[in-house]
Amino acid sequence: MQYFKQMRYQRYIRLILVGFFLVCYTFLNAQTTETARKKILFICSYSSETKYLSEHISNFNNYIKQMGGNGNIVIENINATSFREAASWREKVKNIFDKHTDADLIILLGGEVWSSYISLTDAKYHLKPVMASMSNIYGIRLPTTRDSISQFHPVSINLLDQIKRFPNVKCAIAYKYDLDKDIELIREFYPNVQNIAFISDNTYNGVAQKSYIQKECYKHKNLKFLFIDGEKMNMEKAANIYKELPSHTTALLGSWRIDKENNFYINNSDFVFRQANDNIPVFSLTGSSINSWAIGGYIPRYEDIGKVLGEKAYQLLYNNDEERKAEFIIMPNYYQFNAQKLNELGFSDKKLPKHAELINQSPTFFESYRYEVGVAIAICISLFIGLLVSLYFYFSARALGNRLRISSNILQMEKERLEASEIELRTAKEHAEEANQMKSAFISNISHEVRTPLNAIVGFSSLLVGTVNVTEEQKEYSEIIETNANLLLQLINDLLDISQIESGKMQFKYEWCEVIGHCRNILRLSNHKQSIKFIFEPFTNEYRLYTDPLRLQQVITNLLNNALKFTPKEGSITLGIRKDDQNDHLLFSVADTGCGIPEHLHEKVFERFIKLNEFKQGTGLGLPICKLILHHMDGEIWIDKDYTNGTKFTFYLPIISI
Repeated sequence: MQYFKQMRYQRYIRLILVGFFLVCYTFLNAQTTETARKKILFICSYSSETKYLSEHISNFNNYIKQMGGNGNIVIENINATSFREAASWREKVKNIFDKHTDADLIILLGGEVWSSYISLTDAKYHLKPVMASMSNIYGIRLPTTRDSISQFHPVSINLLDQIKRFPNVKCAIAYKYDLDKDIELIREFYPNVQNIAFISDNTYNGVAQKSYIQKECYKHKNLKFLFIDGEKMNMEKAANIYKELPSHTTALLGSWRIDKENNFYINNSDFVFRQANDNIPVFSLTGSSINSWAIGGYIPRYEDIGKVLGEKAYQLLYNNDEERKAEFIIMPNYYQFNAQKLNELGFSDKKLPKHAELINQSPTFFESYRYEVGVAIAICISLFIGLLVSLYFYFSARALGNRLRISSNILQMEKERLEASEIELRTAKEHAEEANQMKSAFISNISHEVRTPLNAIVGFSSLLVGTVNVTEEQKEYSEIIETNANLLLQLINDLLDISQIESGKMQFKYEWCEVIGHCRNILRLSNHKQSIKFIFEPFTNEYRLYTDPLRLQQVITNLLNNALKFTPKEGSITLGIRKDDQNDHLLFSVADTGCGIPEHLHEKVFERFIKLNEFKQGTGLGLPICKLILHHMDGEIWIDKDYTNGTKFTFYLPIISI
């Protein structure tokens, strides 16, 4: 009893351990699955609904998915607008960090977010891996809540150098304005320029651009810089200043979306400035308004940032490349020009910098009327092809007409020759038919004439053998006479049958015949040899067939006699009858145990006067006569290829219902 209790306790313990391990495995597997899905947090300066931001985030996400990553993308934004709200951006970024403490990677998009991140002093906000992009390298420090915006003096700083100080920043991609290149470009177009009017708005980017220009303008002491500053003035005041700009002034555009009074100007700011003074040539520092108002500029290339970020993020998150050296990338700049503006100002033939890109190009005639030109070309090609086809068929028709005339002449000559040949053939056919009839009549007559004395010879030779005082030698001679006379008589009968079949004079008399009994009688009357066994294998005891009994007997007798010649002593001959219900045939077969017939001679034996063994008696007409008789009775005869004990002839007669 104690033993059974211990066994029960051990079983309970095993069950508990198995359950514990299953729970642990499920928990660990769930944890592994959960951690496999990486959380990627985007913190944007503006709403991610904007075309510029949404394209880069979409390209980033597509690259991660294409490489097989399983990223959980979360997007937050601080809705940065006027620079007057700059003191609140830092707190918004802190709140987003606190909200998403489980993020595996944080991506900062926009100068406002970059500056906010740099200004966070608490070390806990710099523990997560960070990537940054979509900001000018030249930024500004943000004011604090204690600073007065009206008295705040922003100072240009290098954001890329600032963000390098944080060890968990794995990648930063920034663009860089180049005032020197833009001034050089302006002098290429307007060598007499004396004043540069820089236009910037009341956004973080606008204030940072103005700070950058103020920092760099000392390099160009022969130029006077005038600032149309949205941080200090509204749109109306800016337009009035722009209207009163002195001669030899060129405008350099940063951005203008928000003025001092927080009024938004998304698209119509260009129109306001152009209405105020359309004589001022405008170049762009950032790429803004090149497609509408500005002539061109040396601007950053903003494309492919999302894809580059996706590549770096995938290496960090999914290739476990956390120890990889941080990358700080400055996007390249390029020249871009407004082709319509160049034409409008008379610069259409001016040599542009190498690799410059043109936008708003006037379409060429072929580009403007591409569809119409395509249709016209297609019509011309169709007409040309139609002309070629017409010429081809014209000359082909002429050649065909010539060939037809020649062929018609040849056919006419051939027709006349064939008509003459037809007359000759008809005459030859008539002569042949006449000769064949004469041959058949001759054979029939000679057969009758020869058969009469032969019958007398056979009869009297039989009487001679039957006399009383006949010596053995005389008896042997008489039997030789009788045998050869019978052979000659058989030859005459076969020739007569062939002649009657060919001339159509052989009579077929159809009647209902009980074929099973009829075949037994044929076997009984056959010239049996005592040493050869005859076997009869009917499929039933009685069967009535509508046929010609005499011709059926002639066919079976010929086949039995043929089998007797080639069957050795102690052999057997089998006459079989069976019914083929599928084809409505009655099948007859005569099989012997003789030497057999090679397969390549199966068809040849049905030809006239063909004897496979020249030393055997016979004329070679028995099998051809059988074949001709069966054809007249709608039957067929052949040698069974599957029979291997000798030779087996098979023929069928149709079962006729009347």
